Amino acid sequence: MAGGGREERVCPGPGGHGGGVAGFLRPADRRSSARRSGSSGVDAILGIRDGDGDGAGHPARSDGRRIHRRTRLVSERSGDRRVIRAEFRGREPFAPCLAYQLEVREQVVAKTSPGTLILVEHPPVLTLGRRGRREDILWPDEALARFGIEVCTSPRGGEVTLHAPGQLVAYPVVHVGRRIRGHIEDLGEVAVSLLSELGVEDAVFRMDHPGVWVGERKIASIGIHVSRGVTVQGIAINLDVERRLFGALVPCGTPGLEMVNAVDLGAPRVAMDHAARRFASLWSERTGVDLAWS
Repeated sequence: MAGGGREERVCPGPGGHGGGVAGFLRPADRRSSARRSGSSGVDAILGIRDGDGDGAGHPARSDGRRIHRRTRLVSERSGDRRVIRAEFRGREPFAPCLAYQLEVREQVVAKTSPGTLILVEHPPVLTLGRRGRREDILWPDEALARFGIEVCTSPRGGEVTLHAPGQLVAYPVVHVGRRIRGHIEDLGEVAVSLLSELGVEDAVFRMDHPGVWVGERKIASIGIHVSRGVTVQGIAINLDVERRLFGALVPCGTPGLEMVNAVDLGAPRVAMDHAARRFASLWSERTGVDLAWS
């Protein structure tokens, strides 16, 4: 219970039980501040299991800046092009969406599925990553309930993140092997391209402070979990989120960090399904993977 009164949901894994996520989650309040302060850059957003490593053999630059590498995903082939599924799930709660990602991951590991690019918009929820702290949730239970905000744990790296209507979330559940940094960069640079098309010209992807930034303000957050070479979770892009909801948390565990929306920077309001399909198209172009929509 956070702050002596808040319950965190452990989202179910495949089959509807808690084993899918609970088996590798650590309680948020067991993370020491020393460990939090000792992680930065790509390591901060990774949740890695089963000896997958963090991309050893592909070191980050010593200055923490991004590495220019494109991921080539392992999937089904159609001629010379690889093909995975893509689907826009509309507005779906976080817990069942995570359970679905874990189910797809098992299929990818078993080689019964090439993977899926999942695009979704979540109802209001605060998700605690593997380094998340309960004290970074600032609102009391009554305020969270008034705004319909759930609290869930997540296997991804990172701290606490807000998902809410007006935010496009992309979860590629795909085999990346050890090309983890390239996968993260793909997510960030595709978001930069999408935002540029919406008129946000100053957005940049940063690997040293993972996500997409406009100056000192953060417009997209990245957090993934890798097991047996297959990713879940992904990137959340703020298009038109109700701004007062950001007051419920210390974003990414960074006091004073300001979150920003695309519409705050002059972008037009766009239908979420349109934004999702455009993100998918840009991701397909960057990764060289064709998408079969379902």
